[in-house]
Amino acid sequence: MKRVFVILLAALLLFCGAGAAASSLTTLSVDVFDTSDGNKAVGGASVVLVGATSSTLYTTSSGTAEFTVEYPKTYTVTVSKSGYVPQTKSIEVKEAKQRLPVYLSPESPILITVVSSGKAVSGADVTINGKSAGKTDANGRIHASMTRGAYNTVSVSAPSYVSYSKEIFLEKDASAYTVELSLSRVNPLILVYSEDKEPVSGAAVYLNGNLAAYTDSYGRAQLAS
Repeated sequence: MKRVFVILLAALLLFCGAGAAASSLTTLSVDVFDTSDGNKAVGGASVVLVGATSSTLYTTSSGTAEFTVEYPKTYTVTVSKSGYVPQTKSIEVKEAKQRLPVYLSPESPILITVVSSGKAVSGADVTINGKSAGKTDANGRIHASMTRGAYNTVSVSAPSYVSYSKEIFLEKDASAYTVELSLSRVNPLILVYSEDKEPVSGAAVYLNGNLAAYTDSYGRAQLAS
C-alpha cells in the first residue's frame, strides 16, 4: 500500500511539473506609430493589455511599451491617446520577444464656434484640456483637437467678455461645439466737478430716480452693477 502511494505521488508531481512547463515568460513589445507623420513614434500613448488579468503602460518617447507575458497565450491590446482614434488588436504570443506594431490615425478636429447673443466673437483665446488651441477667426471659429467619447475641459477668454470654462462630455460622433459668451458688466464711474473744475465730494448720484451713490473726496462715485 505504501509503495502504491509513493508511485501515485510521483506521478502527480510529474503532472504538475508538466503543467507548469507548458507556459513560459517573455516580453511583448507594443510599438505605436503616427500614420500622419511618416509613421513617427508616438510617446505617451496608453496601452492596455488584457489576458488573464489587465495591465496598463504608457509608451516611451520611442513609442514602445514592453509587457512581461506568458506564452503561448492570446492577448487583447488597446492603444489610445488624445487626438487619435483608439485601436484594439488581438495577438497570439507564440514565441519569445514578440513585437506588435500599432498605427494610430489622428482624429478629425472639432469645429468650435464662439458667439455672444448670436454674433461671432473673433480673437477669443481657446484652451482645450489645459493646452492652447489658438484664437478664433473673424467668424468666431477654430478647429481644435478633442477626445471623443470622453470628458474635455473647454476654456475661452476674450476682452470685454466673462471667461468661460466648462467640462463637457464629447460624443463619439461629435463634429462641432458652440461656446456662448456673456458680456462683462462694467461698473460706471461718475465724476462730479464744480464750474471751477474742482471735485465735488458728497454729491448724491441718482440712477433711474433712485439714489445710487455719493461722490468721494475726489468727486468720484462708483455705481454698482
